Amino acid sequence: MKRKDLKYVNDVCPLFTPGVLPPYDATHWAGLGQIDPGYATLNERGFTTVVMKNPLISWHRTFTTDNNPLHSDSPAHPGRGKGGGLSLIRIEEWVPAFLGGSVTHGFKAFGPPRLHGIAEILAEGPVTANWRTQAKRHLRTFQKQSNVTLRLGLLDEIKSAYFHSSVPRSMRSTFWTLAERHLKEHPETIDVMIAESREHGIVAGFVAGECREASQSFYILGFYLPQAKQSQAMTGLVNLWFERSREKQLALCNFGDMCGPNPLPFQSDIGYSLFKTRFGIRRVWYPGSHWKIRFGKRKTA
Repeated sequence: MKRKDLKYVNDVCPLFTPGVLPPYDATHWAGLGQIDPGYATLNERGFTTVVMKNPLISWHRTFTTDNNPLHSDSPAHPGRGKGGGLSLIRIEEWVPAFLGGSVTHGFKAFGPPRLHGIAEILAEGPVTANWRTQAKRHLRTFQKQSNVTLRLGLLDEIKSAYFHSSVPRSMRSTFWTLAERHLKEHPETIDVMIAESREHGIVAGFVAGECREASQSFYILGFYLPQAKQSQAMTGLVNLWFERSREKQLALCNFGDMCGPNPLPFQSDIGYSLFKTRFGIRRVWYPGSHWKIRFGKRKTA
């Protein structure tokens, strides 16, 4: 595929009316899956994480399910009512739910929007109805072959293959730790889908999590080995993901971060974004970070 395919994705903002379905990022399911759970605090409208805390700087990042920030003066904010030394500089980062209509309360928007590739799960008919011709052709190739089969499995089963896979070395531990965290916090929501070859064993895998708050299944990690290419095992795994999401009566499959319509040539995620465009996604634009910086001695979280 060519980079121009990124221009033909249907861009929407937001995907649903605000208040109907929150963005995945702000759900408690996402908050519980933070890599360092000791620094995540849930509240009625999202969650807050501590990015940094020391005597000089404290930095909190808050996701909300609406367009109103959670103030540091609120009893729900993790910086209230706790000890932990003094901070001279306090950075408050807030990520609203939807573009437009933000009640800023002194926050200044600075940073690029978050782009997610999200596919709607059709209630009836083939789950592949909105897929591109290429993806449908690859699925037929997978269905005709008999060497690679799909099954559900355990996260530990795919560890060896994953750490020798196509995933860039610099990102492997990050994705794996995120998958382990979600599995620990809510194991009943995690699907580990495995493609297994008669000759080579596990050749591809796909891990997704069920986020009921946003009625979507969220892609956590995926990988393949060279032995998986000929069978089109990854397309088979995506089809299995869509089918299981429909069985669970979820509305959406969220492929995660996407490139914009005009990516820079050196962006590392272009290939993954192009792969996602095959599956009838819409590129959903969510707002970037809003910032407020305060000076003076304040308690850190």
